[in-house]
Parts: sequence; C-alpha cells; structure tokens
Amino acid sequence: MLYKTRGIVLGHIKYKETSIITKIYTESYGIQSYIQNGVRSTKSKINMAYFQPLNLLDMVVYHKKDADLQRISELKLAYVYQEIHSQIPKITIVSFLTELLTKSLKEETKSQSLFDFLFQSFITFDHVSATEFHLKFLIQFGQKLGFMPHSADDFMLNANFIFPSIHPYSENNSFNDWLAMIFKMDYFITHPQTHLYKTIFLDAILAMYSHYLDFKSPIKSVDVIREL
Repeated sequence: MLYKTRGIVLGHIKYKETSIITKIYTESYGIQSYIQNGVRSTKSKINMAYFQPLNLLDMVVYHKKDADLQRISELKLAYVYQEIHSQIPKITIVSFLTELLTKSLKEETKSQSLFDFLFQSFITFDHVSATEFHLKFLIQFGQKLGFMPHSADDFMLNANFIFPSIHPYSENNSFNDWLAMIFKMDYFITHPQTHLYKTIFLDAILAMYSHYLDFKSPIKSVDVIREL
C-alpha cells in the first residue's frame, strides 16, 4: 500500500551505476532507508537535488514493516530553502547537524513532537544568522531527547561532571551570563560572544550528547564548526 509522510533527508550513498540509497527521518515511521533507482541518470524524472542533507520532503511511499529498504513512489520538496544550501557558513552547519542527527536518532525513534521540532527548526535556520543557531539547536534538541537541562545553572552542574575542561569557567561571571542568555534566547536573537566561550560551550555540550546517547565515535565535522 501507499502512504503519505513527511521526511527530513539525512544523506545518501551511491548504489550501483545510477541509483542511491537514502536515509530519511520520516514523520510516520522514524528513520527509514529508501532505494531510489535510476535517480543519477540524466533521464531520471527525479532530481538528485531532492536528496541534499536536511531537505524537507512530502513523500508517498511503499512501506513494509521490518523491511531493510523501502521505496518512494512520489516526492516533492515540502519547503524550498533559500540560503541553507548556498551560503558557506550554513552549508558547514548543515553538515554538522546531519552528522549529529545520524548519531542521535535511533532507528526506532518516532515522535511527532520531535519531528515537528526538527522540521520547523530547519525552516527557521533558513531565515536566521548562522552565528549561534547550532548552539541553540543543541540545547533544544537535547531537551527534546530528554537529557539536556533547561537552565544554564543546571547545565553547568551536569557539565562539570562530564567535561572537566569547563571547571575553570564555573566561577567566570562573564561566561555564565553569556550562557544564561543562550539558554533563554530563541533562534531570532543573537548575543555578543567570544570565540572562546562558543568553543568551550560547544565542546561541553557535545560531551553531554556523547555521554547520554553513547556515541561510538566523535563528530568529525565539529572541527570546522569551531571556526565559525
């Protein structure tokens, strides 16, 4: 049978000469792998651009329970990005977020509130500055997954046990004020920050992700993110 679902593209790999296997976080079924035959052919009716990371899709799919590979009958973009795939800072963050989602979302993860949060967050990302989006996203995504504190003070208490390098900043009023602002602000507000503060916070929060979600390897793209 055919079913309608929205999806968020997490990436794809080449399969045979003209096909791909794409991993998509779907609204209805959690993470699914889809084989798309002939899409890399010049005669294909479906553009490969549909499968860029974090693209938001409306899909009609064949779904068989417990099947390793599913198939897509129809698809279209649910939202057309204006900046995410064209501005270098945002392209860099897309790579980072895609890797983060791939490590954080389990195959069986299916949650309407989590899907809605991700879907709307990436639409918002298309309209806001890339400067601090990933930091605020890490906080809110971690809260959706159930392990991230809801205040800067509680974050510091947790981080002190998991990421010892943050200890010297525990009594730093300037850092703590900045951190409190990051926890309170939404995506549309930016706040002056130092590169050092952003780096120490990024490393600390990723240490928490790794600890609570049991990452088997570090996020490779984080080195580029530190330069933003």
